[in-house]
Amino acid sequence: KTYLYVYEPNSGDMMPYSGLNQVIQGTEDDSDRAAKEAVGLYDFGKLLEEASAITDDNDARWTKFAEAEATLLVDGILRPFSTSGANRAISRVVPYTATFGLYGQASYNVVPNFRYMVVSTEPRTVEEHNAAKEAWLKGE
Repeated sequence: KTYLYVYEPNSGDMMPYSGLNQVIQGTEDDSDRAAKEAVGLYDFGKLLEEASAITDDNDARWTKFAEAEATLLVDGILRPFSTSGANRAISRVVPYTATFGLYGQASYNVVPNFRYMVVSTEPRTVEEHNAAKEAWLKGE
């Protein structure tokens, strides 16, 4: 219950991190409701309510929470919000054009991150990504 309720559509802690407003903050609007409806968050919330209401049968409760969890995974609502290493991102920034630093001034945004960044409206192909990586590795 603890880990699933972060995606509860009205008050879940992950709503703001997902670009959606919480009802409890009084800031939810029609576009928030439409987005939540489109990805199935209200259906997920209903499963959470049903699971929480079961208090006399632990097997049934676990089964309903498992159904809610499966909804998060199968419908693609859940995505990692932290990693312990490499991560994937969807971005309009052309790979290897933004500044980056693991430590020092670059890691604290002292160096302007946008100085060399190239933004594109077209997705990159694998070949373009690999070519950009090779050029980056060569220091070009």
